[in-house]
Amino acid sequence: MIIALIFIFIYLSMFGVLIASYILQSLAFHTLARRRGISNPWLAWLPYGNYWIIGSIARDYDKKNGINRRWDKTSLILSIVYAATYFVTYIGFIIGIMIAAMSLDSATMSEETSIVILLVVVLMFIPVMLIAIALQAVIYICIYKIYESTVPEKALKYFILGMLVPFAQPICLFLCRNKGYEHPDQMAYIYNPVNKDYSYINPVETTETVETTEPLPEQSQEDTE
Repeated sequence: MIIALIFIFIYLSMFGVLIASYILQSLAFHTLARRRGISNPWLAWLPYGNYWIIGSIARDYDKKNGINRRWDKTSLILSIVYAATYFVTYIGFIIGIMIAAMSLDSATMSEETSIVILLVVVLMFIPVMLIAIALQAVIYICIYKIYESTVPEKALKYFILGMLVPFAQPICLFLCRNKGYEHPDQMAYIYNPVNKDYSYINPVETTETVETTEPLPEQSQEDTE
């Protein structure tokens, strides 16, 4: 009974930490997206939508520096492809195990053939792993760009800390949420598209020419007489 209670406590503690980490990270991305004028910042609270916001913040920083990389589309597409391939591969894995088990029980298939089927099904997970690695690499790049755009002097330290220490990344992102550059219009995220230009960073000075009309010279009394 005591062992069961210990496992329940550990499970609830881990679940609580995961929920807290998700809240801190989502709040950080939501705040940064609003500060940068990125549309639909509420997507930071949704699964897969948060990948779009992470990529949008990184793209925003790159575009500020004159670089146009679609981190938003890349992260979103990779996340959807990863979920789809994982689901299909997992279903195929279950079906393959069932076929191999039924064949061995009914003796309609040799043991070697069943092993080959299981090996093929296991190898199907290789593309899933490659997509997961690519997605994680893109997310790491975007997160480093977020650190670089908010706390450039601590970007490398926060990045390494987030990779090595469990649950440190949400805390570091939360600490960076109100730092770095921001859009001059605080309500820009409501109407501003993601692929906005950055004319507000280096505003063009416009000089307005004011036409002055000189008053007519007063007529002398001699002319009026």
